[in-house]
Amino acid sequence: MIPITSAGRMVARNSVEVPVARRAPAQQRATAGTRHIAVFVDGSPEAANAAWRGALVARDRGLPLHLIVLHPLHADLAEAASTADSLASEVRGKLDLQVSSQAIAGTREHEGVEATRDASLLVLPSAARRGPWPPGSPVLRMLRRARRPVLLARTPAQMSYRRVLAAVELDLDACSLIAAARALSRDPCMKVLHVLDTSHEETMRLADVPERVIHSQRERDALRARGVLADLIASAGGRDDAEPAIAFGNAEQAVVEQQLATGADLLVVGKRPRHALVDALRGGVAQRVLRSAAADVLVLPMQPRAPTASWLLPDFARLPAQ
Repeated sequence: MIPITSAGRMVARNSVEVPVARRAPAQQRATAGTRHIAVFVDGSPEAANAAWRGALVARDRGLPLHLIVLHPLHADLAEAASTADSLASEVRGKLDLQVSSQAIAGTREHEGVEATRDASLLVLPSAARRGPWPPGSPVLRMLRRARRPVLLARTPAQMSYRRVLAAVELDLDACSLIAAARALSRDPCMKVLHVLDTSHEETMRLADVPERVIHSQRERDALRARGVLADLIASAGGRDDAEPAIAFGNAEQAVVEQQLATGADLLVVGKRPRHALVDALRGGVAQRVLRSAAADVLVLPMQPRAPTASWLLPDFARLPAQ
């Protein structure tokens, strides 16, 4: 739990408090221990955009917003705290949200991860990229260390998400991913995409299997997958506001092409549990999509789907307590 000062602001043990107006005791208790949206900020335009994206999500989900600024141990924490507090005041004034701020000495990957352990959703600033991040990139390190949904904000935060594309793998907990996408979506008919691997078709051609047989097999696979997607969408409560879509070939390329074709402003992908070394060397579909997608990207930690297990609604997607 993030400690609360007598003034009602969240602070860490090695953070610097900036005095703010005292809140009523009831409001202080409402802040402590509640679910919240956490955003890492600094003085950059990308970080300010991430703060506003986090604010829009917090408003739509009825959750508090918490802004965190990190500086090296030798940095001036008072100046960092002023930066975060100024942005918090601006967001609070324009959107009438419950907003707190915090300055921490350290790095995102260590002190930052610890400070966000109670967050329902973590928002990171991310400029659009057209090439892979280096292995030591702060964004990739955060994605590997974070055990909660991470939203990379890279498009202008001007309104709630209007076009959403959720890319699912059928052997993972797709219902949770679909529910998370619906929670952030104001799209009247978001797309739920599954990409069918077609690499085996080349083997069939080498074995002189007729092209019509290969095509028929592809059509059967697509029909079966579309039915599974429809069932998953219904189970996630999205029967009327989501539709299945099937693509073929390389998953990364197909997801990015669908994002561009649909004009989606939010792309939702799952991140498989992987060994850190494998993740660093090869990455996954989620990591590879991040370098090419032009939209904001929500990355959810995923687990294998057990036939008898019920799916779990992501914390930020739950309705706020009344």
